[in-house]
Amino acid sequence: ICVLDASSELIGANAMVGSCIIGPAFDADSAANGEMNNPSREHWTKISQSPRKAIAMWHTLH
Repeated sequence: ICVLDASSELIGANAMVGSCIIGPAFDADSAANGEMNNPSREHWTKISQSPRKAIAMWHTLH
């Protein structure tokens, strides 16, 4: 998911503010640092294991 700034001063251009990966993607940077459990993966696991239940969590944009 990409977040765009629609009020960009450049006509016709939306400035990208950040992005967030949705799904069970493997985070190579976290794994390289020994951080195998990251909040994004834990959130995806909870969502996958709880169909029809809303699971909310804040995520950092990159």
